[in-house]
Amino acid sequence: MAGHLEDFARRVEAEPALAGWLPWHWVTREDRTLIGNGGFGRLPDVDGSNKIGYALVEERQGRGYASEGVAALLDWAFSHPGLTRVVADTYPELTRSIRVLQKNGFRYAGPGDGDRIIRYELTRWGWLAASPGVKG
Repeated sequence: MAGHLEDFARRVEAEPALAGWLPWHWVTREDRTLIGNGGFGRLPDVDGSNKIGYALVEERQGRGYASEGVAALLDWAFSHPGLTRVVADTYPELTRSIRVLQKNGFRYAGPGDGDRIIRYELTRWGWLAASPGVKG
């Protein structure tokens, strides 16, 4: 993980606008244990879209951590007016990952980039409609 952190720091130093768009590390509130990560890896495209990715250690799956982490990433990302759509690619057999996306308002969008990959997407409007409270 240290190698990734150094790479991320170099990328942000070279392009400060990347701050926040690179992966975030997820830790538990209770004991600050690293349990996963998620993020975008790049700035939004000129059309306002970006791709989200996330991973959670196996022993912490099924407890809502990924859903909470993805929700926080989306809240942060959609606070930037230039972002209009987020996509996520996964495999059909990764039902827990699909459920994380669905809980956060993503809808099936068809085939993704690659063999057997399926794509889900969430527009700003879908995020506003799916999010509790007032979003801006």
